[in-house]
Amino acid sequence: MQADVNEGEGCCLVKKSMVVEKIVRRTIWFVLLMLILSLGVFYLSRLAPSDPLQSFYGDAIKSMSTQELDAARERLGLGSPHLLSIIFDFLKRKRHEAAANYRWLHTYVCTHMNF
Repeated sequence: MQADVNEGEGCCLVKKSMVVEKIVRRTIWFVLLMLILSLGVFYLSRLAPSDPLQSFYGDAIKSMSTQELDAARERLGLGSPHLLSIIFDFLKRKRHEAAANYRWLHTYVCTHMNF
């Protein structure tokens, strides 16, 4: 009789650990997915041609003075670049540099190697 109770407890512990493992795994996936989605939305919002203040304030922006607009930009953090925009600008520069290096190499090889 005692052996049956111990086997039941062990089975229950295994099920509990599996449930905890599943919850932790899903939580990690959720956090990673939210991070990726946030980065994607941030990147797409940076590509949008509209003014972020127009989206935030709506029609009230028409009645604001230049000083109020500058203060609102500063308050919302639009005056200084964010870390992600710095990274995206850096990657964009590197991509253009790589393209320029490729064009230079292609020109050099074609002119000096008689292709």
